[in-house]
Amino acid sequence: MERFNCPDCEGELHDIKLLDATDSSRAGQGTGHVELTYAAPDSTASFFTRTVAKSGTVKAKLCNQCGRILLYASRPSLGA
Repeated sequence: MERFNCPDCEGELHDIKLLDATDSSRAGQGTGHVELTYAAPDSTASFFTRTVAKSGTVKAKLCNQCGRILLYASRPSLGA
């Protein structure tokens, strides 16, 4: 169940995007947003494609009052 208030201070949570600096600019900052995903703990990369099957995506919320960031799994059976 997704929270709408911070479990630490009860402040309001707001959607945010987490930036990946893997592809970074000269300043060392991320150059774009990458949708974070997750996989089952026993997942292994495909021999042919070298990719891991994804189980879902990760969404993030920020408390503007205390700065806590919360992460949530999102997949079709859990809702978006």
